[in-house]
Amino acid sequence: MEGWNGGLGSSWSYLQETVGSKVSSSSGTIVSRLSPGYASSGSRPSSFSMEAAMHFDSLRIHGDVNGHNVDDWEEAEEETGEERMDRIRILVQELFSAPSANCSTKRGDMSAVVERWLKELGLGWVLSHDDGASAWEEEELDRDYAWTWIRALDQIAQTICFMRPHFPDCGSVGLPGICEEQGKIVPNQYHLARFIQETMLKMLAFVDAVVAWDPYTTEEFLSMDLVMLQPYSKLINLLDVYDALSEASDKILMMFNSPTSVEVQRIENEMAILLSAYKSKLGEAIRSIMEKIRTKLLEDGDTSSTSLNPQGSSDIHKATRSVMTYIRFLWFNYSSVDAAISGKCVSHIENVLPLDNMIIEMVSCLLEKLANISESFPDQGIRFLFLLNNSYFLLNSQSSYRLQRPWLPVDLNDQIEDYMERYLQVSWAPLLSFLFNTTPLCLGKNYSPLSKFESEFQKMYTTQKHWKVSDPELRRRLREVITDKIIPGYTEYIEDNKVTNPKFSPQELKAMLQELFEG
Repeated sequence: MEGWNGGLGSSWSYLQETVGSKVSSSSGTIVSRLSPGYASSGSRPSSFSMEAAMHFDSLRIHGDVNGHNVDDWEEAEEETGEERMDRIRILVQELFSAPSANCSTKRGDMSAVVERWLKELGLGWVLSHDDGASAWEEEELDRDYAWTWIRALDQIAQTICFMRPHFPDCGSVGLPGICEEQGKIVPNQYHLARFIQETMLKMLAFVDAVVAWDPYTTEEFLSMDLVMLQPYSKLINLLDVYDALSEASDKILMMFNSPTSVEVQRIENEMAILLSAYKSKLGEAIRSIMEKIRTKLLEDGDTSSTSLNPQGSSDIHKATRSVMTYIRFLWFNYSSVDAAISGKCVSHIENVLPLDNMIIEMVSCLLEKLANISESFPDQGIRFLFLLNNSYFLLNSQSSYRLQRPWLPVDLNDQIEDYMERYLQVSWAPLLSFLFNTTPLCLGKNYSPLSKFESEFQKMYTTQKHWKVSDPELRRRLREVITDKIIPGYTEYIEDNKVTNPKFSPQELKAMLQELFEG
């Protein structure tokens, strides 16, 4: 026994030293939004089309990326309780049926049996990389890997919970079960605990790999049609693995609620420390990648609004779309993210939860960024239309995504009305001054207020029909307020001055205004 225990102890100590001794407690669920990529062989999980996974609606929300229902998948894969019990009994019996008189088990014998079990669960690829995270450096840790690992971990945890009552107590001294029936051992809870310990040592190598994997291998980050690229892939993997490990940890440690021996108690303590440390390690990695994503999103496209078009663009900025995509992702995974950052992130706003505070601060930074970008626009009209477009998008996103918590740092309804009024004042109000200014700046015998108005209106119409307002409702509202601003004054001037043949009738002007903002 000493030789085997010494081997395990050294590996266990190494893992503890690797991840540190930080402990965090949380729990999560793994079935509700995970889709298992279960592989039947020991090789790398078979790949499948990731096109469906490119949209967050199908990521960690609605079953797997191939459209399969998770419950149906589980039903197809589920073993009966009797089959599961028989299988684990066979494994443990093989493990501890050593020919030696003292029934000791060498570390190599233990590893061989555990490795065979993991291969049956489709995790042969974990065993081929159990030398640590460095062995994964050339691999791309896609969703297939994570789903297969998570599904196997869930099966391991369920098997442990199911089997524990069927293993007899090992007595007060915690020694192996009595050898009987032609030298075979009757496995007890001590043997099961050792088996679980060795299994988790093998499984946790993947956690190191997920944490260490660097997804920043491309200049691209996130396209605006919700396409998921590498940084999001890592965050999703980390959250899924964190949830799975939290769930499995609770199940495994619950098995040791009433340890029957000093040795079982020792194994429980070792596993509790290590599992907590790995959860803490995952939590730190989640916080780190979240900050990297936030920073990149707010930096993204800093010069895109003016680099291609010196006049600027009124359209929704790339960073605005990216930030809202990220907020939506965080909201759909609120419980997982909140559990991972709990206790480490402090809210700077009274009575606001840490994750809510992070989102509010991110939106505040975005609004400041948009205001700074708009300052570079030479045309004040397009400047306020740009701010109006982006503010309206943020407000509309809160409603369409059903984000119920308060995450906007300002009242965007008031801000939108202010931007709309300022846009009207700088773009369209000056046109009416040509008709009603009694002391025109341009005096002369041939000066005509109506001709000046018609000329300036034509210029404004030609320019702004190419400006873009993406949202149909906002586009309708803008056309309506411009019409209400211009048409009554124009009609009044024509009637008061008895203009019989204007270049544009009021109806023609109204029709032209309906063509604005198509982009």
